[in-house]
Amino acid sequence: VSKWDFDNQGFAQADTYFDGAGWFDGNFEPSSTTVEPGEGFFVNIPAGSGQTVVTLVGDVVGAGPVPLTIRGPGFGLYANPIPAATGLGDSGFPASDNATYQTFDAVGNSYSQADTYFEGAGWFDGNFEPANPTPAVGQGFLYNNTGGDADWTQDFDPNAGE
Repeated sequence: VSKWDFDNQGFAQADTYFDGAGWFDGNFEPSSTTVEPGEGFFVNIPAGSGQTVVTLVGDVVGAGPVPLTIRGPGFGLYANPIPAATGLGDSGFPASDNATYQTFDAVGNSYSQADTYFEGAGWFDGNFEPANPTPAVGQGFLYNNTGGDADWTQDFDPNAGE
């Protein structure tokens, strides 16, 4: 598992899982790594492992406004902190002019073509067609923020639809 280190603009040292022993950090100490709501990360599953189901456990964020600070300028690895597939253009995401959004394609082992945000015009895909980047529930995305720190705040009701 690799997390993004914003200050160094690169991946932090990865944690590794060993069958029968558990998770260990890069110094072979038991891992204390946590992932917060809204934080993206990579899981590298060895070739030949076949399809693997990754189950995440934890507490769903409470009702009300759910803020997430989008740091900038620079690249960050984020995820929607609420369990919903909402488009960045519809959810109050604080996009900055000429910022880009990409997801990782595990099958092709590459990043998707970037969607770019243009101030006053919105999001556009690589063919300059209007877009509304929408990460799936639990999907991380790479965002190149060209502006400063900004908060992405969404209202969430965990009981909606009951």
